[in-house]
Amino acid sequence: MAFFEANSAKLISAGKTEPITGWQMSEHRHTYWEFIYFISGGGKVDIPGAVFHPSQYHLMIYPPGTPHAEYTDPSDPENTIFISVEMKGDIPRNNRLILMDRKGELKWLIEHIFAEYNQNFDLANAYLKPFLLLIDKELNRSIDTENIIGAISENIRNHPSRNWTLNELSELAGMSSAYFSRLFHQKTGFSPIIFIQKIRIEVACQLLKTTDMRINEVAEHIGYNDQLYFSRIFKKIIGVSPKFYKMTK
Repeated sequence: MAFFEANSAKLISAGKTEPITGWQMSEHRHTYWEFIYFISGGGKVDIPGAVFHPSQYHLMIYPPGTPHAEYTDPSDPENTIFISVEMKGDIPRNNRLILMDRKGELKWLIEHIFAEYNQNFDLANAYLKPFLLLIDKELNRSIDTENIIGAISENIRNHPSRNWTLNELSELAGMSSAYFSRLFHQKTGFSPIIFIQKIRIEVACQLLKTTDMRINEVAEHIGYNDQLYFSRIFKKIIGVSPKFYKMTK
């Protein structure tokens, strides 16, 4: 199924937002399609009936007429590229308006669209068709659990101090929370919350081995403000205390 009529699509505009703490945009809507790619940082998007928390390597899709409000993450402001496109198309099934760019292909294409927009508009417009076809492919792709878990692991590793919730993780996967929890446990043997702990402790082990950071600094870096609690979780998963682990690195 093709969601977009890529052959008739026309690029209207392309732009970029720089990381600015406190940036936000009140609810608005467009008469055209808008695509926003998160180069780095993160934020929150409110759409009637849904809340999304896009971060690095995410693409947000706004069909024409879709009300949306945007807020940057104050601790990690978003850095995005956005393009506006005039074309016919259908709203993705299950209101799937967020995609994870698992291979970096969408990033490469939207960066080239943006780079050529003011230099060579015909070339920028030529990059648009493969960009839309690739999105179509992703929207139609069957669920690849390995890729989903890999993408989630990478996001947690990149942002270990973030207070990840089940809703946010299920949004990354493009699934309901209940279905995501069942599928995740079947594949990994862990609940999403325990999985987050394991990834955080993996990051902690790497920092204890390769840096001179103190234990309390490592704990804060991965989201634990209570060093004692961090030590208990660390010993439970690794089998020794962080102090002992650091001494024997």
